[in-house]
Amino acid sequence: MATGSSSSTYGKLEPYEDEIFDLRRRKGRRKVMSYRKIAKLLLEKYGVKTTHSNVWNFVEVRSRSPRKVVTMLPVFSAPPPPTISPAMSSTLTAETGTAAKSAVMAAIAALKNKTVARPAESPFHDDSDSKPLTPIK
Repeated sequence: MATGSSSSTYGKLEPYEDEIFDLRRRKGRRKVMSYRKIAKLLLEKYGVKTTHSNVWNFVEVRSRSPRKVVTMLPVFSAPPPPTISPAMSSTLTAETGTAAKSAVMAAIAALKNKTVARPAESPFHDDSDSKPLTPIK
């Protein structure tokens, strides 16, 4: 287990970020350079001691696409209800209020009087026998 924080490990690789990414790309080479070879090259060329896993983590963290930022859409309020003058409101309440109320009361009464169709009894179930079931021998 390595001692020290990962940010200090990444911090010492930051000055060589461009070179590390260039070595990982195939510019004029048949293969990309392995993380072990990059760690060895950094030690030989710059004296930076690091492991191949640190180089891999460094490349992975910087290769990720930036996180998507989710934003909330603005809240649109409903348009205000139409305004009714006080004279109109008393006329509407007097005329349509009682008619609407009586229509609602009639609908409620019809629902209360409605009969519910019950499913037919199952031909396989007979409650007339009140004896308990006994196993067949």
